[in-house]
Amino acid sequence: MFRYYIEVCRCLDINILYYRMENNMDLELTADVLNLLWEPNKLNIFIMLREKELCICQIIERLSMKQNMVSHHVSILRRAGILKSRKDWTKVFYSIDQEMYEKIKINIKLLFNI
Repeated sequence: MFRYYIEVCRCLDINILYYRMENNMDLELTADVLNLLWEPNKLNIFIMLREKELCICQIIERLSMKQNMVSHHVSILRRAGILKSRKDWTKVFYSIDQEMYEKIKINIKLLFNI
């Protein structure tokens, strides 16, 4: 973690870094989320679910991927707390966890001065 702060200091104005630390920017969470969403399939799933909740069959249809690969990506995002699930009879619907989404948005805005 400390090494990450040193790398950030080399790239950014030190005052900006202190501002982010004082405003509770969770650098570890932001790094983990960006690392997860770096993979194009996970990013596609995240973008689709940002619009509305979908079941696995709908995600498979939109991505044109095999069921086991989509399930694998969704499982990783769900375990990371980015997605949440809801069972409706025989189908499981996935959506973005809004609380986590708001944290991600705030941290990314702080990170990139948006």
